[in-house]
Amino acid sequence: GDVVFSDKLGTNREEIFSNIGFLPESPKLFENLTGRELLTFMGNLHNVGKLDIVERIESMSAHFEIQHALDKSIKTYSKGMKQRVGVCAATLHGPKLLIMDEPLSGLDPYGRLIFKNKIKKLNQNGVTVLLTSHILDDLQEICENVVILDKGEVSPLSGKIKSLLDHKELM
Repeated sequence: GDVVFSDKLGTNREEIFSNIGFLPESPKLFENLTGRELLTFMGNLHNVGKLDIVERIESMSAHFEIQHALDKSIKTYSKGMKQRVGVCAATLHGPKLLIMDEPLSGLDPYGRLIFKNKIKKLNQNGVTVLLTSHILDDLQEICENVVILDKGEVSPLSGKIKSLLDHKELM
């Protein structure tokens, strides 16, 4: 199929992609780098200024409570720590659209809370967040609208999360 983006993301492929952040379920990170080196690299790829990179790394690492691990090799990180540094890498450049596949997978309860709050805050700050999840409770806490795909087709159950939870056939 085709993906069509709003002009708000840009008018050409490079501009559009520069306004998108992506976090896969299991991010494949450069495991021989430290978290700080990875985030600096990602900032440089997106042409974020050097001072902004340092400031954003400090701010995000504090929010996700990963400051203690920034100077350690990523290969020593747990799955949850990789998710945390992965979302920092996906949002460091200030995307307008953030796409995440099962972002809460592998996180401990406290990490899940941090992620949920960050997702809501990003959206409140104007970032469109598209995420996948099989956990309706997570969707209820994070999302305003849902799209349910059934065999590649949009389900008629899609819509506002509150009305979705009223459908008995989901229970």
